[in-house]
Amino acid sequence: MAAFQFTILTAEGKAFDAEVDAVVANGIDGSFGIWANHAPMVSSLEHGPVKIDIGNETTFYAIGDGLLEIDGRNTVTILADNYQEADSLSDAKEKAQALFERLQADED
Repeated sequence: MAAFQFTILTAEGKAFDAEVDAVVANGIDGSFGIWANHAPMVSSLEHGPVKIDIGNETTFYAIGDGLLEIDGRNTVTILADNYQEADSLSDAKEKAQALFERLQADED
């Protein structure tokens, strides 16, 4: 399987930066998958899990709201409010919800 460069950026810097095989993220219209040679696009992201496949390994992150850009040259970048590493998909969902609730409390 072909790989592509994937980066998660926050105000604190790079949270993740590696060549990956696939990414699944939570867009405003639902989840979507990205593989190498994906067409260029920009999407708003809602808080939620990000699943990253590298070979036989799967990594999960929880992210706050953000943007995802696919540049058409096999580079994908997420700009996120915040993030946390997660142990599983369910852990990523829980942590993303906690990030969202913390942000909502800060706005009040």
